[in-house]
Parts: sequence; C-alpha cells; structure tokens
Amino acid sequence: LYRRVLEGREHTLGKEHPKTLDSVNLLAYCLWLKKGDTAGAEPLLRRALEARERTLGKEHPDTLRSEDDLAFFLFYKRDYAEAEPLFRDVLALKRKAWPTEPGRWADAATTLAQVLSRERKHAEAQRLYDELLTPEMRSRPESAGLLRGRAEFLTSLGQSQQALADIVQATEFEPGNHLNYHLLGPLLAAAGEAEPYRRFCQQVIAQFGGTNDPVIAARMARDCLILPASGVDLTAVGKLAETAVVVGTNPAWLPYVQFTKG
Repeated sequence: LYRRVLEGREHTLGKEHPKTLDSVNLLAYCLWLKKGDTAGAEPLLRRALEARERTLGKEHPDTLRSEDDLAFFLFYKRDYAEAEPLFRDVLALKRKAWPTEPGRWADAATTLAQVLSRERKHAEAQRLYDELLTPEMRSRPESAGLLRGRAEFLTSLGQSQQALADIVQATEFEPGNHLNYHLLGPLLAAAGEAEPYRRFCQQVIAQFGGTNDPVIAARMARDCLILPASGVDLTAVGKLAETAVVVGTNPAWLPYVQFTKG
C-alpha cells in the first residue's frame, strides 16, 4: 500500500514534492519497523533527507525531521561513526531554532551522548552534558530529559551518587514519567538507601498501580522487587505483573513482560 501511494504521488506530483517525500518516509518506516528491512529503508531515508536539503534548506523543520530520522536509524544499526555528526548537526540546529525549549532537543542531546559513550568518548559525552546542564538550566522543569540522560550516562560509568542526584531532580520535575522511577529505584537500592527505597515503592504503587500499559507495569513491578524488605504491598505488585502478562501482546516485548510474572 505505501509503495503504491508513493508511486502514485511520484507520477502526479513529482519526485521531490513535499507529499511525495512524506510517502518516502512512511515507506521507509514501514520497511524498517514493521518488516525489519533495513537495507530497503536506508536509501529511502537518505533520499528524503537529500531532497529536503536541496528543496527546503537545512534548517527547515521537515529537513531536520529527516536528518533526525536518518541519525536514529544509523544509531539503531550501530553505525555510530556516521550517526555522530548527524546528531551533532541536528542538536545544533534545534538549539538554534528553540534555544529556550530543551524539550525539543533533549532526545538529540541524550542520544548523541549515548553515541559518544558507545564510541568510548566518555569525556566528550561528559562535556556535552556539562555544557547543556548549566545551573540555570538545571533549575528548570524542562531539563528533566537531560537530567535523566545524564543520570543514565553516569550510572554506566559507575558514578551512582551523582546519577542519583540527577534522577531525583528529574523525578521532582516529571513525577508522572515512569522512566524516572525506572532508574531511581535501582539507584536507591544500589546505594543501600532502604527507607528512601521503601518510600519509592509506595510512590510507584500510588502513581502507576492502575496502569494498563504492559511495559510500564512490568518495569514498575520489577523496580519494587529489588530489595526483599521493601514494605510494599505484594498484592499490588502482583497486579502490575499480571497486567504486564495479560495486556502485553506485542511480540517484541512479550518475553520481557512474561519474565516479570516469572
């Protein structure tokens, strides 16, 4: 279907019309995410980016989206050497367009840091976060994504105390984001913070006990079972585990959620 729509738009609108390029992207995503055909998706993503740079310019939002798409695709392929300059470019252009809205470019920043880390450029990743997370930026709720990203990075380096400070602040800024809790619980447990960990488990049940999202349910159930004396209501945790198994139908996540029920 996507291929037929693309062919029709190429015939009636031309190969570089914005709607044609939208179809190029849709076909690429269908091949990549639904069929696992990365070889078929890559030239389409490159085609969309090149055409948009040529017709719209590098700073147009559609061009930025295409460059972001290709960068994440290369990250997925573990082609970090080619992904790095793309993420640097995307981050610079997004910061230029939205200098006071970190929510628009936090994903590009944190993924660039992941790329640098996987290339073993840990000092560069640290400098990136230090540059972005100024004292003024740290005080703003919009910095939650950056704080969470740095917490994950510091955890990977074994700097758990610094990571804990960042994720605590991120959780205060975004109390409804389960990803913050998913990092906070293990860090509290690793630090031997028994009482804060017990309070954490109570917060998790209060915040997410009624979720119908199987992935969130699986993660939160696991995070409440790290320490044996968490003081948490095991019936409530069991309900989360049951939700993970019963509601979870995505084949890619099924082994993960089934393991939660154990």
